[in-house]
Amino acid sequence: MLSQRIGKLFLFREWGLGGQLVLHRLETSRIEFECNLAELQRSGKGIPELAAQLDEVDGQWRKFESMLIPSLANIGKARYALTALAAGERLFRHADTAVKLYERLAD
Repeated sequence: MLSQRIGKLFLFREWGLGGQLVLHRLETSRIEFECNLAELQRSGKGIPELAAQLDEVDGQWRKFESMLIPSLANIGKARYALTALAAGERLFRHADTAVKLYERLAD
């Protein structure tokens, strides 16, 4: 899932691996997630349960995304990386719930 790729790229960046390639892929993945989420929110507006779940995904995304921004105070700190990965895992669980909801509604 895209959120997991973003988490992996975040770790690579934190560990100093991959240089500009990792930074580029992290940014393109972040933009892709934003675009996909916006499209899902547009398509789910008419279904209250789905719209509510996508709002939750959006909130989790905002928290996770804010942790992706490099900060001199946090670079290289293992605790910060673990906290960011935990936020990414919460995002993944909420996004997975939205996918399952789409599947259920399609039946």
